[in-house]
Amino acid sequence: MKNCILPEQSTIFYSRNHENRRFYEYIHLKPSSNFFLIKIDDRGRQTALSFRLMTEREFKHNEDSENLFYNLYFGGLIFIGVFSLIIGYILRFTVFYTYGLYALVMAFFMFINIGFGFKYLHPQQPEVKRFLDVIMVIPLLASFLFFSTSYFNLKKENPLHYRFVLFIFGLYGLALIFLGIYPARLSMIQYIFLNYFLITATYVILTIIALKALVRNRVKALFFLSAFAVLAISGVLFAMIDASIIPHDWVFTNPLL
Repeated sequence: MKNCILPEQSTIFYSRNHENRRFYEYIHLKPSSNFFLIKIDDRGRQTALSFRLMTEREFKHNEDSENLFYNLYFGGLIFIGVFSLIIGYILRFTVFYTYGLYALVMAFFMFINIGFGFKYLHPQQPEVKRFLDVIMVIPLLASFLFFSTSYFNLKKENPLHYRFVLFIFGLYGLALIFLGIYPARLSMIQYIFLNYFLITATYVILTIIALKALVRNRVKALFFLSAFAVLAISGVLFAMIDASIIPHDWVFTNPLL
């Protein structure tokens, strides 16, 4: 086997042996040769590191297929977001504004999470991705909660629940201020706990809002609950994959897509 060192996550983009949004390296093996491959996870920095062995042909085929899928996904999501903002401006409907904002924030979140942000936005600062993976959860939750609030016209229809929503927004603001001022004060486990606390609080308040809305507008509430259930299941799968409870090889790409 040809000796090689797999690139570390702290290696800047243009200093790697191969310029790619992932961390990979070629391993050349002689026929019928035996080898040991040791994988070391730094548990203080990340819950799980995905790892996969494949032939060069498989890798190129997989890369081409994924890039085509991502082009369609991000192009579609950006189109939906911008189109919703335009429709909201023309019709003066707040719900279109908030949905467009949510779609664009989701696009940016996935762009960062998949690794394109590191490749195109901050190739010289690989450590930025780990920080953005954590902190971008908050704008994503905030944009979805903002959309849900306007979808149910909560300020007018249910002022009590609207106050709870404002409290959740206050938690988002405090978390962003703390993470912005003291980005290195928390361990990765504490970052994850903070994120999942905010996610749980958001999911609980949205579930209560949607269930209460069943009385006033059943069709509208059921439509929201069905979409929300898909998002919640995708979020659970994403968390299980990130914690290596579900192997990365079992899914084609990020379940949130």
